[in-house]
Amino acid sequence: GAMSVPGLGGQAGRTTWSGCECKTSWAKEQLTCNSSCCNPDNKTLGEWCKVLNATCEGSEWGYCRPTEIPADCRDSAGWLDREGEGCAAYGSQRYCTPQGG
Repeated sequence: GAMSVPGLGGQAGRTTWSGCECKTSWAKEQLTCNSSCCNPDNKTLGEWCKVLNATCEGSEWGYCRPTEIPADCRDSAGWLDREGEGCAAYGSQRYCTPQGG
């Protein structure tokens, strides 16, 4: 199973990766969400939301921090992102985690 992240259970108080608070319910064109963060259009980067304060996010929309880390999350030896950072950098900076940036 997935590993729960303390303090982030449920949908209340969900935030974006930038730490900006999400609206509880929102709609965009034909897409709607009633639980803060949804992925109604199956974006590869996961759930997203309409933020309460667009100045905080720099946009009206943002990708949500996950509430749990998938159990099948694994490092891949030799993997680098487009900026040349590998798994060690992601681990030390806590990228892609509810706490990281």
